[in-house]
Amino acid sequence: MKITNKNLQGFIIKIIGALVIAWSLSGCSADDVEGFFDLTPSLRTPPNDISAVPIYSSDGGAADDESKTEETVIPEEAENAPTDEAALYKTPDISSFTNYSNMWVKKYTGEYEKNEKTAYLTFDDGPSENTEAILKILKDNNVKATFFVLPDNGETCARRLRAVAEEGHVIGVHSYTHNYLTVYADENAFIDDFARAYDIIVNATNKKPWLYRFPGGSVNQYNRGCRDKIKEALDKRGFEYYDWNVDSDDWRGLSAEKLCENVAADASRFNNPVILMHDTDTRDNTVAALDKIIKDLKDQGYKFAPLTQQTEPIQYGVNW
Repeated sequence: MKITNKNLQGFIIKIIGALVIAWSLSGCSADDVEGFFDLTPSLRTPPNDISAVPIYSSDGGAADDESKTEETVIPEEAENAPTDEAALYKTPDISSFTNYSNMWVKKYTGEYEKNEKTAYLTFDDGPSENTEAILKILKDNNVKATFFVLPDNGETCARRLRAVAEEGHVIGVHSYTHNYLTVYADENAFIDDFARAYDIIVNATNKKPWLYRFPGGSVNQYNRGCRDKIKEALDKRGFEYYDWNVDSDDWRGLSAEKLCENVAADASRFNNPVILMHDTDTRDNTVAALDKIIKDLKDQGYKFAPLTQQTEPIQYGVNW
């Protein structure tokens, strides 16, 4: 190509211009040069993975999709990145257990969930002849619940426990004997009783229960002398206890219609009602009322869930 005086003059001007810009920017910060270049925040503060800086086209815009690779795209991050869940569960000091050394669970130490209008159905004293009917109603309504059980060593009980677990419901320890005079003799008597029920559940379901419910609730006239020691002993093993804030009163032998009225009226006072019912051979009215109880609560805008370690427990004398 023939170089003319005009071309040469233009070339010299470009060189001089570049030198002037370089000299004027020396020692300047990114904010100082903002008028010269459009530096995006992502380029001013590169991500930890420097390869994630996006490629920009010559016109200042992002390059088209064909020029992008997985390494050159900044991944979107939620405003509140999830915490490592494993770090929220604390393993107990197993070496401190002088008996029942295998009876423990990892204890949840994170914040409790804030669930909008969620009802928790809980059934005490099962499994029983009514367990199958209860499970069918729950399944038909696509509802999961929590069963605080009173197990025995029979195969029928084991089969029913497996059915509860396989349907996706949560199983907790209630008692083995449910004899207040026996289980509340002292904290050691309670732990011995707890261990018998715990082992049956584990052997039947191959799952370790992490929650329990005191027979008669955590505050009653029988456990005054040992309640705090029981709570302390089981807390060290990672277990959590749950009382209730809605009582269906099905243990009184009320009609199915009355049970529905009780639950609908009392549950409406709470954002997260924990509802006490019973799964025993004699609680036919509980079975008769259950479908309507669920539908009435759904009509009130409630959804349903089983208790989980992220569910804030109702505990008498503590937060209730």
